[in-house]
Amino acid sequence: MWAVVADLEGELPRLISFVREFRVVPGDSERKAARAVNVLGLSGDFEVRLGPGWCLMQSRLVTMGMAAEPDGDGTRLAVCGALRPAALGPVQRVYRRLLGERRARAFFREVERRAALR
Repeated sequence: MWAVVADLEGELPRLISFVREFRVVPGDSERKAARAVNVLGLSGDFEVRLGPGWCLMQSRLVTMGMAAEPDGDGTRLAVCGALRPAALGPVQRVYRRLLGERRARAFFREVERRAALR
């Protein structure tokens, strides 16, 4: 399952519906630069820190973290995300209340589906 989540370029656009493309600058560093393009064509630069079993991605507007560890015969996966500017807090609270749980379930279902295909 972690292989799916850690494949940011190949899988992130499949896991997050509003991300059309996610490109990571090649290199061996734990800290990398990336660019996300949304479905409207707008782009944003990210700093990505990717290690064994964890990932933190931050842009000027968004922070997202993911972590995974083996759990019995499966994998325990955690994901969190937030808008960074405090002024967007009300927008985030409304989104979380209206769509947050449904989007989280869809994300985890798609991770499981993509992992089964590997």
